[in-house]
Amino acid sequence: MAKLKGQLFARLALDYFDHPKIMALSAEAIVAHLEMIVYSRKYGTDGQIPKRFASRFEDSALDELASNDSDKPSISRNGDGTITIHGYADMQETSDQIKERQQQRREAGRKGGLAKMATAKANAKQPLQQTLKQTSSKGLSENVAETETETETETDINTSSGFADAHPEAAQALDYFNDRVKQNGFKRPADTKANRDAARLLFTRDEYPPPVIREVMDWALSNEFWRTNIRSFSKFRDKFETMQAQMRRPQQSQSGVTFDQQRIQNSNQLFEHINRQIGGDIWTQDSSPKQIGQ
Repeated sequence: MAKLKGQLFARLALDYFDHPKIMALSAEAIVAHLEMIVYSRKYGTDGQIPKRFASRFEDSALDELASNDSDKPSISRNGDGTITIHGYADMQETSDQIKERQQQRREAGRKGGLAKMATAKANAKQPLQQTLKQTSSKGLSENVAETETETETETDINTSSGFADAHPEAAQALDYFNDRVKQNGFKRPADTKANRDAARLLFTRDEYPPPVIREVMDWALSNEFWRTNIRSFSKFRDKFETMQAQMRRPQQSQSGVTFDQQRIQNSNQLFEHINRQIGGDIWTQDSSPKQIGQ
């Protein structure tokens, strides 16, 4: 699968499931560990899991992760209800490393933008007489139209680049949103001033924390109703409070299974499917490994 622009990835060692500390865990504990790694990578918490997210998992699963090794267990349960993932920085990018990489990209983009602007200014200083000598009246009209088109395109690029330099978090959120809309089967939203302004204001004027914005975005673009109705960032900001309220409302399906219960069931099914594909072990509720084919 090709890596999409703006999409983040968490690293997972190929021998993850074969590690002695992991092999002894139940399926629920393994899924909890993987979800916490992905959460920390997504929101840049450097292995620190807030109490709000940690409370989604069963105490028994967290106890397993906190006691699967006497010296270096997979997690530590802190007194304030938060969780620390051990060895996170050994496998994943830290927030400092991400900021350094983003700064290098912004600097490269800034230098490229300055070079393009210098070229455009140099071209604009060419005498009109030289253009008249090289073209007929018809050719002049075509040349002027072509020059105007190129100027508009260059202006759009410079505007987008300037926005990314001035508001990197908003630009990253906008790219991520546009990619998710395209993944849902719709046309990728246009890079308009209205959408850039909406992304900027959501961070600056509305003052929503980046993790909250990403959480609402992921929920809305996976929701059957909102994913078809929210296809521009300006619309996303306009309906943000409504979607956030619906996301936090307890979800009850017709079968009586809660939203969190369904999430755990789906995660477990995905975990078992992965293990069947790679020919590994399946962990049952009694935490006893069972080889496929036995």
